[in-house]
Amino acid sequence: MKTVYPVTITKGRDFLVSYVPDLEINTQGENLADVIEMSRDAISLWIVSAQENGAEIPEPSDINAIKTKSGEILTLVDVNISEYREKINKIVRRSANVYN
Repeated sequence: MKTVYPVTITKGRDFLVSYVPDLEINTQGENLADVIEMSRDAISLWIVSAQENGAEIPEPSDINAIKTKSGEILTLVDVNISEYREKINKIVRRSANVYN
């Protein structure tokens, strides 16, 4: 499953902070590339957790419907939930092998 969510990015004191309005989650990064990657990870983790708990996953808003404040960057972040699930499953399997 591939999807794209709108994200706002603001400059914090020491980091860039992203906010995903549709999921009401925040994350941060040291630079623009980092905060976008962290946003991708946060969105993916939120969706996988919601799927596993049977929760409803909000549809992404139209980017034009998102209100921004002065100085905020509005962008889109794409996620591939199938790839993310494979990645975390590999980590879990690798961790399990360490303890066996």
